[in-house]
Amino acid sequence: MSDDKIDLINSYRALNLWQQKKAIDLIKEYCNPKNFKGDKTKKRDFGNWKNESQQIFSLLKNTV
Repeated sequence: MSDDKIDLINSYRALNLWQQKKAIDLIKEYCNPKNFKGDKTKKRDFGNWKNESQQIFSLLKNTV
């Protein structure tokens, strides 16, 4: 499972800037709380996703 995540990160980094922007736009469209059912903890928006991702990358940067 973590190999899949590493592959996704590497694939994203291999995209040119226009493709990266398009990918982010698609993620923003997907991460609309209206797309999710349930209570607030189940409804993720782009800001939540971005903050969580930045925190993970920050932790990875500080580990061996």
